[in-house]
Order: sequence, then structure tokens, then C-alpha cells
Amino acid sequence: MSDIMQKFMRLHLATRVGWGLFLGATAISLLFALGGVPVRELVRDPAAEFNYPAYGGLLSHLGIALMFGCTAICAFAATIASGRRNVLWGAAWLSLALTLDDLFLLHEEVLPELLGLPEILLYLLYAAIAAWLALSLRREGAGIDLGGLYVAIAFLGLSVLVDVFKVHGPFSFWLEDFSKLSGYGAWLTFWSMCAHNAITGETSDNQ
Repeated sequence: MSDIMQKFMRLHLATRVGWGLFLGATAISLLFALGGVPVRELVRDPAAEFNYPAYGGLLSHLGIALMFGCTAICAFAATIASGRRNVLWGAAWLSLALTLDDLFLLHEEVLPELLGLPEILLYLLYAAIAAWLALSLRREGAGIDLGGLYVAIAFLGLSVLVDVFKVHGPFSFWLEDFSKLSGYGAWLTFWSMCAHNAITGETSDNQ
């Protein structure tokens, strides 16, 4: 087994990633198949598999794409920047957590139904990490304008309030989901600028 691993590690990085994803996806599919979930439900386009319009979830998918992009940008910058690495890694992990939560409804399914915990606990954890990121950047100084981060947190906070307090009415979906999408866009913009500045050593007054 060690010889196989040594040979695998000598492969080109792109080859290792490709094979790793192929084997990992195969293993996950087998686990779901053993649990009675058809593999096609994991791999086919959801609109085709579950027979809903191709535009279904369009804005939700856009938000998820924005946050996956933010995760990648922050993680990449954290590996090559000379400073601000801890903050960038924190932003990357928080962005990934928010993305997976939004994608798989962790705050609605996992905590309340599987663990018996209120979803507000997860929201409070997210808020605490975001506060730590803001305080870390503020202590660091270096000409960083935190206005963009505050705007992102405000939009996301509004979305959370609508969800937690179960606001109903004809505009509830608009208020919750559009606020979340706006928050994701502001979050991506701020952290992209922060990552750029960490790599280049520049400062910006308009993040």
C-alpha cells in the first residue's frame, strides 16, 4: 500500500486531484447506493431528475457560486500572502461553512432534526466568527476599510432575522433571499479586495 501511495504522490498535482475526485465521488455514490439512494440523483442535473423548471433555484445557485468563489479566493490568498493568513483562512472556512449550510440546509435539517439543537446556535457561531474576523482586521489596521464587511454582515443578518422570526407575507421570500444574495455579493467583494491587498501589499479605502 505504501508503494502505491508513493507512486500516487509522484503523479502530477492535476492528475492526483482528478483521480482523487473520481475515486472520492465513486466512494460517496456507493455509500448512498447502499442507503437506497439512486446514484443518478447524485449526478444528474436536479431539474432533469426531479422534473422542475431549469431556472428553478437560479438565484440560490448564484449565491452558492459566489460563496464558493469567495472560499477559493481566500484559501488561495492565504497560501501565498505574506501576512493576514489567519484572517484569510478564517474567511475561507466561514465562507465554506455558509455555502454548505445554504446548499444542504444544515441549519434547518441537521441541527434541529438530527441533533435536536435550535438553528439559532449555528447562526450565533457564524456571527461570532464574523465578529472575530472584523476585530482581527480592525486591530491590524493597515488602511483596511471595513465598510464593505459591515454591509455584507448587515444584509446577511437581515436574512437571518427574517428566517429566525418566521416572517410571513407576500414579500418574505423576497426580503430573506434577496438580502442573502446581496450579502453574499458584498461578502465576496470585500474578501476579494482583502485577499488582493494581502498578496500585493496594497491598501484600499473602498472595500
